[in-house]
Amino acid sequence: MNKVFWNNKWENNEIGFHQNNVTPLLKKYLHYFLDKNSIKKSCLLPLCGKTFDLIYLSEFFKEVTGVELIKKAIEDFYIENNLEMRTRNSSISSKNIEIFNEDFFSFNKSENKKYSYIFDRASLIAISPVSREKYVQSIKRSMSTNCKIFLITIEYKQDQIEGPPFSLSDDDVKSLFKDFKLEKLCRESVIGQNQKFKGLNIFQSAWLIKNV
Repeated sequence: MNKVFWNNKWENNEIGFHQNNVTPLLKKYLHYFLDKNSIKKSCLLPLCGKTFDLIYLSEFFKEVTGVELIKKAIEDFYIENNLEMRTRNSSISSKNIEIFNEDFFSFNKSENKKYSYIFDRASLIAISPVSREKYVQSIKRSMSTNCKIFLITIEYKQDQIEGPPFSLSDDDVKSLFKDFKLEKLCRESVIGQNQKFKGLNIFQSAWLIKNV
């Protein structure tokens, strides 16, 4: 991952990808993601930034783990949510939320911890297409048996604008997760919700992915 690129984004407050509330599609389709064992399990959020989804999901899981390359984003999360920060090695935690200040491509290689749930709102679409396979390998390394992934993607004509976020088609998703069970939960137009895509036809989809 390009740490200089993302660090400049955070330092210059160019974080249009950050939402000031919980992801609407997560709230709408949460019942597909959860099950009776969720409260006893762990949920992983790759490339989490300072998302409010960490707070929201901490109500439904025993542990919520984020991975974020830029330390400023992690510190901003705890400060803005008035959470006491406990630092341990490369992570900062509070209550049942822990965020690791690491490159997701190398995350979990030594500990090899497995997660039962993974929420990806804007991670895969932030990754350059040439690195998608590497990203998915990192996801697979962190998945427990019967793991569920809740994935949100966007789709538009990539030749009309430069990413990130990058367009990810249905075929792209099916190819990347060809060994998994996929369920497409929705596809909706999000025209006008992001100034970067002004005038473009842009669609957002939600997927439930299972390794069973």
